[in-house]
Amino acid sequence: MILGLITAVSLASAAEVTIAIVRDGPGPQDHLAALVEQELTNHTPHGTTVRFKSDPAFDAGWDYAAAREALQAAFDDRDVDLVLAIGSLVTFAAARSEGALDKPVISTFAQRADVFKLPYSDEGESLKPNLNFVVIPQRSGADIEAFRELVRFDTLHVAVTPEDLINQDELRAGLERYQSQLGIKIVVVPIEPDDPASVEKLRGASAVYLTRLQRFTVDQRRTLIEALNQRKVPTFSMLGHSDVELGALAGVTPEIEGQLVRRVALNLGRLLRGRPAVELPVLLSVDTRLRVNARTAAQIGYSPGRDTRIFAEFVHPEELQSDSSPLSFEQLFAMVQEGSRSLRVADSAVEGFAIDQDRARSGLLPQLSANLNYTHADTDVTDSEQGAFGSLALRQQIYDDGVWSSYRSSTQIEKSARLDRESERLDVLADAGQAFYALALAQAQNRIVAGDLRLTEDNLEMARLRREVGFSGREEVLRLESVLAERRTALFRAVETVEASRIALNQVLGVSLDSRWTPEPPNIDPDLFPVFDGRLAPIFDDFSLIDRVRSVIVEIAVANSPELTSFDRTIDAQRIQVNQIERSYVLPRFFAEASYSEQLNSPQGVLFPEDDNYSVSINAAYSIFEGGRRKADLGRAKSDEKTLSLRQTLLKEMIEQRTRTAIRRCESSFPRIKFGLQSARTAGESLELVREQYSEGTVNVTDLLDAQNQKLSAEQFSSSAIYEFMGDLVELQRAIAWFESDHTTEERDALADRILSIIAEEQP
Repeated sequence: MILGLITAVSLASAAEVTIAIVRDGPGPQDHLAALVEQELTNHTPHGTTVRFKSDPAFDAGWDYAAAREALQAAFDDRDVDLVLAIGSLVTFAAARSEGALDKPVISTFAQRADVFKLPYSDEGESLKPNLNFVVIPQRSGADIEAFRELVRFDTLHVAVTPEDLINQDELRAGLERYQSQLGIKIVVVPIEPDDPASVEKLRGASAVYLTRLQRFTVDQRRTLIEALNQRKVPTFSMLGHSDVELGALAGVTPEIEGQLVRRVALNLGRLLRGRPAVELPVLLSVDTRLRVNARTAAQIGYSPGRDTRIFAEFVHPEELQSDSSPLSFEQLFAMVQEGSRSLRVADSAVEGFAIDQDRARSGLLPQLSANLNYTHADTDVTDSEQGAFGSLALRQQIYDDGVWSSYRSSTQIEKSARLDRESERLDVLADAGQAFYALALAQAQNRIVAGDLRLTEDNLEMARLRREVGFSGREEVLRLESVLAERRTALFRAVETVEASRIALNQVLGVSLDSRWTPEPPNIDPDLFPVFDGRLAPIFDDFSLIDRVRSVIVEIAVANSPELTSFDRTIDAQRIQVNQIERSYVLPRFFAEASYSEQLNSPQGVLFPEDDNYSVSINAAYSIFEGGRRKADLGRAKSDEKTLSLRQTLLKEMIEQRTRTAIRRCESSFPRIKFGLQSARTAGESLELVREQYSEGTVNVTDLLDAQNQKLSAEQFSSSAIYEFMGDLVELQRAIAWFESDHTTEERDALADRILSIIAEEQP
């Protein structure tokens, strides 16, 4: 401890500091030193110059015995003040050296808490004087448990490189513990990147756990994974997501290189400011999440179960049978107009009214009828014992005000039906838009809840680690286990909401209810009101104009409304009926008739004319008295016309109410987007600080959960704000009977210009 304090004081007073780069050997981790050097520039005290030094003597050549010599070479170098250890060999050599280290050693090796044991205290600090390293809470045992939940196996092959075997005793003890807990057999298989027989060593494996394999390059890892995939062997990676991208079936650990480099640079900066190495934090919180490569799953014949589909995220999700298709708002409108059942019903109704119009027209056209009968009579009564008679009758209306009025009225009714169909179309578009954003919101909330679940799992791992080192009690673990169960329940509820929203959208679209979609997220600038591509933002922001803007939009809504125009046509039809009844008091009906008939007898079985006659007439008919029916009809017709007019007035008021309410909601919901984004960002940053403090032992689990809950609430609020505004915007566009996605760019510009010009004309 005294040596560490002396070293810290000397570093704090030094104007120039030299850091030796001591590494396990040449390989994929060579770039870490350069990244640390670059990041350290952000944390170096003012007035201090840092120089990194490499030397062949500082390279262990992947030999554990040589690692001790490489460290000693750095200690013996008079120019060296600090040591940056790259890799597990030099880190373990430093940890297992007798006595205190001659100079501070900062390691980039991130150890798993349950397999590679390095000495650290209850407070999460190194117990080895002058040594600092990184411990992540994620456990290899948790990896194996997650792997076994995905794939059932009795024997697990663990692929390691020879340098991992320096820790054989602890590795063996850990594996034996997991064999006992899980009831499986674990076989450790050492492999090397340049050994062609490495893959053959894994022949017959039913499941393979890929460890760090630190000597393997990215290409060599990909080759190994592809070879195992060809043999249909499922793989789970300790490195996690980076290997899943290369083709491994699954992994939970995210890419932590950036986080690791920042921690190492921060600790180096703290050393340069005089803080002893033993006081530097070693625990590094990591946000894990199960990631599955769906393409690999299809290749090896693995089908993810229900829970996996809910809790995991997928690479190449298009390979899943239930893959969802991307759906934009423009595609939505095209699909709903093609498949909506409601529109088909409306089309059928319009067709029915068109048929009614044709039927009304038929009364204006000639009416031709034919009649044939046969008579057999007593000869005592008639001269002819039997007779056959045939006749033709032609009738043509010359003028019948009732028939003409019915035809004219049916024409207006048919126009009204077409306008009702347009109203139904707009309703369907609005329903589709609301269902679209309801699904998008449900999916966004599902992602947020899933992320919160993974965060809870990570916090639980940290709590278990803190309990193991004696810094916290079992109550923290139990509390987080309880929270974890609640979060899993919440995720199932979120999935239920997604499914209900998906089914509702499919019903509106008129497609198979099994169809799956990924709605295109809206692209919203929180500083630019997005109505009409943002062109109206300036006048919406001008408080002196906003009342007039609202009134202009209401005027547009009234002018565009197919419902009001439909009422106009219906009222016109009713007025035609009123006028016809009034005229019936003075106008007769005029019509012409012509008829021809003949008697046909056939005593020899051959038809021939016996007697015939014809007539032609022009007629006029006038109702003199109908018992008061005509007066009652007129009164009822006028009453119906008045009712329609009153309903139209009421509808106009409701359209104005709907439009003004929609405008106000948009004005209110849009600013919430910015506040929601700010809240989510700051809550996320706050949580990261609290998690860092929790890993260092400076805050308790209550503080951690408060920060986590705040982040969850902020993210849910931010997501809701976006999609609530989009729903309000859909409602506004329906209120004015004008959807932007239903019109061309030129039409959108024309309407925006119209609004702007009206406002400009009224300005003083």
